[in-house]
Amino acid sequence: MERSPFEKLSAELRNTIYAMVVYEPCEIRFDWREADDAWVTSEPGPLRGSGLTETCKQIREECLPMMFSMNCFTFRTSILGDSEELLDEQNVVGRLSLVTNKLKTALNSMGRGVADIRTIEIGLGCWNLIDGSMREIIMYGTITKLKQVLSVTEANVVAVFEVVWDAGWTGGEYKLLDLALPLSNRERAEHEVRRVLYSIRKELKSYIKRSGHDPTSNLDYFEACLYDLLDLLY
Repeated sequence: MERSPFEKLSAELRNTIYAMVVYEPCEIRFDWREADDAWVTSEPGPLRGSGLTETCKQIREECLPMMFSMNCFTFRTSILGDSEELLDEQNVVGRLSLVTNKLKTALNSMGRGVADIRTIEIGLGCWNLIDGSMREIIMYGTITKLKQVLSVTEANVVAVFEVVWDAGWTGGEYKLLDLALPLSNRERAEHEVRRVLYSIRKELKSYIKRSGHDPTSNLDYFEACLYDLLDLLY
């Protein structure tokens, strides 16, 4: 960059330009695709700013930490299964081992930049509200394993579950609602649990009024499981 007019700009101004280029308005998302045995980015093309990091060594060293620190990195998996295939404990353990090893490889490939990441979201798959097949102890074991893998970074880690339910009150269609638990902040996690429970209870109340049938006990069980999970995690 020695002969470039860009070098004559102050460091503060260069950083302002870097921030405008490398910031992703949405998350930088990777989905685990079992068929390919790989993480696949959801972006149709290269990430914003990725070309800038290949310009020269100085620019790369200056802007790469900003790319990692300013963006949220999301890794979506189906460790716990999905709405069509909810896994039992044995299958969860097997899939967890595979995915966490691949996650470790993905983080290692980021090199020193992984230490600059500030936010990582881990999508874990579905927790079925109705049949309770994903018990809180499985959740706890899954998150504990992931926290060990993510110890290479000081990022704020958020575990995301897709709460799935039907019970007849949604017309036979499964509904999904994201539950995002920040693993370093119980207060925020409890707020998120209350938000999700409020949304479900609101719809349940409407269903009871229409049908006269009350499946509240299913929801009460699910709520107890959620708070048991919080007690285990924090």
